[in-house]
Order: sequence, then C-alpha cells, then structure tokens
Amino acid sequence: VSQSRYAIKHDKLVYEIDMFEGDLEGLVLLEIEFQSEERAKSYTPTLFGDLIVREVTEEHGYSNSTLALHGLPPSNPSSR
Repeated sequence: VSQSRYAIKHDKLVYEIDMFEGDLEGLVLLEIEFQSEERAKSYTPTLFGDLIVREVTEEHGYSNSTLALHGLPPSNPSSR
C-alpha cells in the first residue's frame, strides 16, 4: 500500500488524511482519534464535513492489510 499521510490540527483534534496511490489512487481516508468512544459518537466534523462520504471504521475492507491484499472493497462508492 502506497500512501501519503497529512496531519491537520483542528478543534483540539488531529485529522489524519491518507491519500492512496497506485492501484488505490483516488481513495482518501480521514482518521480522527478521540479520547473516548462517547466523544467520537457525538462529534460532528467541522473540517471536511461536507466531503465525508461515510464511516468505515468497522469495515474490515478498509484496513491497510486488506487493501494491500485485495484492493478496494466492492462497496466502495468510487468503484461503481
């Protein structure tokens, strides 16, 4: 898996943006680490909010190892 990672601090949080290259070009994942699950569930992104397509935290197909072995999951909206 080849990707570039960018980190942006906003709202006292760090937004980590992974922009994939090669066979996964076009896939962009945003990760935000929270102090608690409660905070994560109640958070509404103020940065990039209109660009976020969906939550993929629990989708195994988006782990780096699965992406490396199998490519984009079939449920990826950009693959349609």
